[in-house]
Amino acid sequence: MGRFTTATNTTEEYNPRIAILRADEEGTRGFPARVNLYSLKDPSAGDFTPEPYQEFIFDSFRKLTYAQGFGNNLLQAGDLQGRSMRVGAPRVARITDHFQPQVVLAMPPMHVDYVQIDGASQPAVVNFSVITSTFNATYNTAQTQTDQSSATDTTSFSWARAESIGGKFKATVPFVQSIEGSTKNSWEQTNNRTVSENYNTYATTKFDASTTTVFSDVVWFTQSDFNVYYYPVLGQTVCPQATPNCAPAEQQPLYAVTSGPSQTTEYAGAGTTQEWYQPVQMPGNVFSYPWDQEQLEDNFGGDLVQLSQGRAFYTDGISGSYAATWSSGQGQTQTAGTTSTHSFKTQNSLTVGTPGLDKAESGASVTATFDYGKSTSVATLNTSTTSLGASTGVVGTRPSTFRNPGLYQYLFQPFVYGETLTEGTVQQDLQPNVDIATHGFVLADFVANPTAAAAGAWWARSPYTQYIDVGLNRPNIWASISENPFSTNLPPECLPKSGSTTESQCMIGRVPNPQDLWTSQFYWMRGLLVTVDGFDGPQRTRAVEGDTVYLQARVYNYSLKTMAPGTEVHAAFYRQPWDPQMSMPLGTSVLIEDMVVSDANGNHTIPAFNSPTYDVHGHQLPNWVLASAAFDTTGLGGRYFIFWVVVWAQDAQGRLVPELPGHGLTAKPGVVTGIGEVPLEMVTVTYQSTEQTQTTSFTNNVGFLKQAFYVALPTERPVSISEGRVKLQLQSLTVTPSKVAPNQQVVVRADVVTKGTAVDGVAVALVDEATKQIVDMDLLAHIKAKGKHKIAMPYETSSCGTHKLRVVVAPGTAVQKAKTTSLTVDCKPQH
Repeated sequence: MGRFTTATNTTEEYNPRIAILRADEEGTRGFPARVNLYSLKDPSAGDFTPEPYQEFIFDSFRKLTYAQGFGNNLLQAGDLQGRSMRVGAPRVARITDHFQPQVVLAMPPMHVDYVQIDGASQPAVVNFSVITSTFNATYNTAQTQTDQSSATDTTSFSWARAESIGGKFKATVPFVQSIEGSTKNSWEQTNNRTVSENYNTYATTKFDASTTTVFSDVVWFTQSDFNVYYYPVLGQTVCPQATPNCAPAEQQPLYAVTSGPSQTTEYAGAGTTQEWYQPVQMPGNVFSYPWDQEQLEDNFGGDLVQLSQGRAFYTDGISGSYAATWSSGQGQTQTAGTTSTHSFKTQNSLTVGTPGLDKAESGASVTATFDYGKSTSVATLNTSTTSLGASTGVVGTRPSTFRNPGLYQYLFQPFVYGETLTEGTVQQDLQPNVDIATHGFVLADFVANPTAAAAGAWWARSPYTQYIDVGLNRPNIWASISENPFSTNLPPECLPKSGSTTESQCMIGRVPNPQDLWTSQFYWMRGLLVTVDGFDGPQRTRAVEGDTVYLQARVYNYSLKTMAPGTEVHAAFYRQPWDPQMSMPLGTSVLIEDMVVSDANGNHTIPAFNSPTYDVHGHQLPNWVLASAAFDTTGLGGRYFIFWVVVWAQDAQGRLVPELPGHGLTAKPGVVTGIGEVPLEMVTVTYQSTEQTQTTSFTNNVGFLKQAFYVALPTERPVSISEGRVKLQLQSLTVTPSKVAPNQQVVVRADVVTKGTAVDGVAVALVDEATKQIVDMDLLAHIKAKGKHKIAMPYETSSCGTHKLRVVVAPGTAVQKAKTTSLTVDCKPQH
């Protein structure tokens, strides 16, 4: 069965015929071959009766034997409905341990800082609006049981324009509109009627989307393996999506693609526990948030589709609620559903394993490696469908106890978004009975603006207008101290939880501890994006020696002050060898590059928050820029690294520009051998809430990504956790100290050991047994054969009594290992 014609363009020209191979009798020496073609009577009316069309006799063809010519029935089962096309043996790409979000619920914009306020003689830690118990957000689901929302994996199909360059197989998005109509129909029907029916048998996972935020976003996300089959469509080439009228030399072979996820694990947890989740905003700093809707959408590359827009509010003294109800529901309960493709969004997706080409079941050989970062066609493949429990959208409360609204109030406004369909996607799936259909992950987010018309009077004359504040995104620099009663003289670091009680929520800064870098939350950074062989694609934790590793860091101006002409903002990128067996640096840091940042107009400065700075297209520039650097991994195989960044501003004469007091450096850092040598500006602060005096720093100029990166030797074969020969053990689980005061940090340590082969992409979760919430998660890029990787996870709570913690290695897999430990929080009676 096939189409024996030269027509190439449209479905109407698709005329399937039946070819029968037979032979004429001619003596005993053999039988000459002939082919009889039959057309179909009227396919459009459903009449597929064969009718004689044409006959070909092949006199010069070799003679058939009797068995070939007459001994067998040469009319084989064919596709009489034209669902076939000629394809070659597939190349199979295995993408292991890929993380991406399904649903994101951002926390409301809160502000706390070390700054001088009205009536104060010097700076202090000031809590402006952090009241997490009564200033929060949640998806307002009609029911709160754990199974009111669901997610289901799915198979998918698409197209690719593929080529091999330098021994690497790259599959990009083709100009889909140019693919022959008959070919499109064949592939779609093959997947809908064969692949989907036989292989799309995934179980549905239930989850609860009604979780309420605290001092972090809440993220529902998946970890999964992804298998992609690339079938070459024989004899067909295609142009790239971006240049549909490309020259013949630019055309590359067309591939039909089908896919399916496997080994999927569903998680929910605080965004601050997931290093790969790297939004633009930072908990506790309103200057990190977009100030209007345009900025919010630009933060995601303009790929958002608005599902809801709430009313704007201020952090005033009026208690009440706020909401962003579904735009199409007019306040009524609606079910929102989304179809997710394999995410290539750098700021919120991560591939821990090493994507590679495998042999197909037919035994097709593989001679190339997989250029995953540039294979953008992967992002057109669906991975799952998600349905949120029926809800009215996002709701939250706003207390009446914000700090002096007349001076310090600021605007905030909620939105809910989906994502636009990835360019080149051809399949769209949704679960049934969905009222609001979208794509990608569902995102509830906020804008915040202390420069809005009705903002408090202090902002316009605050130190933020007098000093710049160059910094990085450091989401864990603040610790919350709650349940501290004060009858009078409320300390500046505290706010009442509500107007009817004297209980307070107090905020204190974390102290830098470069001697135990992995657990020093002061240094933990977001907005440091690590990719391989290009700036695009998911974040990565592993490269192969010879690859180029690319680093991008968001550098902010957390102020209302415009930088003076001639100012240069610098970002110095470092890599440091890391010892996974001890969870500590190994040797000195190596400077990758000290580079000068540039905004969209080529200026070496960063605009102030909501400044009148625009690009050539008239778009207002954000108060952050992306600095970037790269390094070649040649000669670095078999080693682990961590990455860190330090930023500062200098004037036209090369002198350090002063920053907001307590927020900068004491000198230009120069080239240093470790993060502890960066000259932080130190201050002495007394917290009345704890009666403690500390010498510490509120500098936000330096940070490191708490994710070890592995450079594999060229001879190493990637090994996924899903392979049956992987064997893991969890050893030496401890918690120190085991008895603490409320809000005092403990560290949970353990060894993850491989008893046989090496393994890539091992997730380790620390779970609070009382709440069943993930407290922290580490992703181990690689554990060597018979090797050990030490984990160290900090934990703190204000809740009194005994707390049981569980460490889970490779959760949701056949080789999962878990152990528990406990600690006691000793709450002494208040006097």
